[in-house]
Amino acid sequence: MENTGENAINRSYKWCFVPGCTNTSIKIPNKVFLTVPRDIKRRKMWMKMARRDDVANPPTSCLFCCEDHFNLQEDIENYCRFKIMGGRIQLKKNTIPHIFDCRKSRQHTSDTVYMKSGAAKRRRIQTLQEMEKEISKTTIMTDEITAGCSTQAMIDCSTSSSITWSDYKKCNTLKYLISSTPDEMINYISCGYGGRTSDAIIVENCGYLNEIPSGCEIMADRGFKHIEHLLTQKGCVLIRPPSIASSVKPSKAEVMHTKRIASLRIHIE
Repeated sequence: MENTGENAINRSYKWCFVPGCTNTSIKIPNKVFLTVPRDIKRRKMWMKMARRDDVANPPTSCLFCCEDHFNLQEDIENYCRFKIMGGRIQLKKNTIPHIFDCRKSRQHTSDTVYMKSGAAKRRRIQTLQEMEKEISKTTIMTDEITAGCSTQAMIDCSTSSSITWSDYKKCNTLKYLISSTPDEMINYISCGYGGRTSDAIIVENCGYLNEIPSGCEIMADRGFKHIEHLLTQKGCVLIRPPSIASSVKPSKAEVMHTKRIASLRIHIE
């Protein structure tokens, strides 16, 4: 173990000998500066790590290395004592500067450009992969709908806490009519209505019927059973589970049709 360093209260001017490091005892008074060893063998090791010319700096010259190039907690033998009481720093045996964040890379420019371009390419590939995952999620519903289906949109009413009581939600809510395309793109959001307002009244008064084209199909749940005549006036068709429209026990085909509609409408829920 070797005593290396300067007393914490020593106010003499010090500057870091590492090329590219601009730390000085004047610029940063509380910075710890360690004395470069004068032992020839150890001094050469410090010079080599710092990439300094040891010929231009004879062993008699007084050089300093700032704390930024060490991990003080791991490299100092008496770290706890130094932090509490100050005094002389004792570096662990064979400790040399090993952190050089301030130093610019000496790699050739072409290597640097290659590394940067390679990293950028990897980032682009990662971004594309993430986009592919998102696209695959949004196209699941489109794949489930058979080719040639004339469904224009699927609708539902969403609620959020507000001032009007909703018997359905059992709390005060605002209700909005939300419509989306079969590939899950939101294409209409109404203004807010009180939670007691029925879905049919919202559809009739919010202006949504003026936005849909004639001859399309609208998929909805049981809350919209009273809008069928409104859609009929537009030449549109309401698609909803057949079991909701009749009290008669549904057939096997009707049950399968109900499940199919439910599996598609789950996206708007």
